[in-house]
Amino acid sequence: MNEVNVRIAGFSRIDYNRAPIRKALRLQINLVRDDARSAVSGSSPSSPGEYPGERTGVLKRAIRSKTLPGGMAAVARPEKTARMGEDFYPAFLRSGVKQRRGKTLNPGLQPRADYMVDMLARRSASASEALRVALESSLVPRK
Repeated sequence: MNEVNVRIAGFSRIDYNRAPIRKALRLQINLVRDDARSAVSGSSPSSPGEYPGERTGVLKRAIRSKTLPGGMAAVARPEKTARMGEDFYPAFLRSGVKQRRGKTLNPGLQPRADYMVDMLARRSASASEALRVALESSLVPRK
């Protein structure tokens, strides 16, 4: 979670326009979404500890972003789609699956790297700077 603070001294009241902040937030969360989609577009099959590889593209298309009500927060995450069937398999990719008892042919699934956390960390500094600039430009100080 990133937090951006801007201080202006000498004013009793500060108004702000939310539109530039919302626009910057949407832009930054869409960049995180696009980075995550490209991270899971690698070759298949993937090895344990790597980002998941692409076979059908269901995981890539399931990564979506949205702005939360009020427009001052946003989230990018893989969502459950009808093409995934009963199981939400991005959770299995992140956590892995142990070998089932009595099944010698199924070795289980080793955990893959968490692409969402890595892409957010990669964009964190630039997103904070973009939001700080948007916040500074949207402030309207009054005496």
